[in-house]
Amino acid sequence: GSLHIFCAMSTALPQLSDSKSGVMSPMKQSRFGFLGRIDRGAADLLVADSSFLPSLSAPQRASTPWQYNTPIRSVEEDVGGGLPVKKGSATTAMPGNYVRRVRTKAQRAMYKPSSSWQQQIADLKILAEAASRAGNLPAAAQAFHKMGVIYDNAAKYKEAIEAYKQFLSLCVSTKNIAGEGLGYNCLGINYHKLGQYDLAVQYHNKHLEVGDAHGRFMAHTNLGICFLAMGLPEHSAIHHQHAIEYANRMGSKQAQSLAVGNLGLATYNQGDHATSRMCLQYHLDMSEKKHAPPGLGDQQSTDTLVAATSDCDAHMQLGQVSAAEGQYQEAVSRFARAIELARQIGDRKREQDASVLLGATQGMLGFHDHQASLLEKAPAAIAN
Repeated sequence: GSLHIFCAMSTALPQLSDSKSGVMSPMKQSRFGFLGRIDRGAADLLVADSSFLPSLSAPQRASTPWQYNTPIRSVEEDVGGGLPVKKGSATTAMPGNYVRRVRTKAQRAMYKPSSSWQQQIADLKILAEAASRAGNLPAAAQAFHKMGVIYDNAAKYKEAIEAYKQFLSLCVSTKNIAGEGLGYNCLGINYHKLGQYDLAVQYHNKHLEVGDAHGRFMAHTNLGICFLAMGLPEHSAIHHQHAIEYANRMGSKQAQSLAVGNLGLATYNQGDHATSRMCLQYHLDMSEKKHAPPGLGDQQSTDTLVAATSDCDAHMQLGQVSAAEGQYQEAVSRFARAIELARQIGDRKREQDASVLLGATQGMLGFHDHQASLLEKAPAAIAN
């Protein structure tokens, strides 16, 4: 039957057309994901510090507790292929929230660029060992988590996995449920980066079981991204629909826009172009309302940069939907806009990808016009 997305917010979500995935029924197998139970209580649904990476198909990292004093994380790289990694630096605009500004400033002061990541790891290993000997397991867990973040920033994902496993083990020992969820999230994303999707699904399932509403939103989103990478768009769509439910309950328009956009990618891969178009257009409209056009200069915020990257990807995806439906003129305008955005943010790879798509679509448009002109001339040629 038809699947509908219900929204409790002012902006109405698109209604989904018939889906090939069938009825959303809970699936018990770990490979297909534990869908969890939506808690009806309102106590944990309001997220005071909810920040999501708006780029579609980008894994969502759980926020670390402020007392962990972790290094600034590099912006997540898009597993699908191209979100540029932007490291925190003195020229990056700081967040608008006062407490976040203080935290970011402290992180930059604590982890100076002059210190190599190898030296930071060596120092943290000494701290973790000393904390373990003193019986201070929470401090040891924090040290291992910091190691994982530093390894991630150095793209040493296998080493980061070992650090996160140590962190997770200590969290389980100390019955730190929030830490468990953070550990499962980190491990799931890193296994995804390594292409080990079955292991990634297992850890995201664990995150789903122990997480609050915010954590379950992230777990469903990450499971949807995993299943799409595994070539299972039906399962991906189911998880993104559950992510939309949690976004609605949290009252987060940013999370809602992200989940609907990801659902658009899943339905496109199912061949449901009508639903994909509605979802991607909704994501794009919400993104353009929230963020100002990207500008140039050192004070441009990372959030605006990533949002512009997300808009670029959305235009490219909508262009592909239009091309698949034979609407070549619209596709051309979408790809042209994607090229413009890619140039504004200085992303050469996205500019090249959009240029290739634009060239191919213009070729198809020319062929379509030529074919139409031949069909018009055909009756006269036959009569002669």
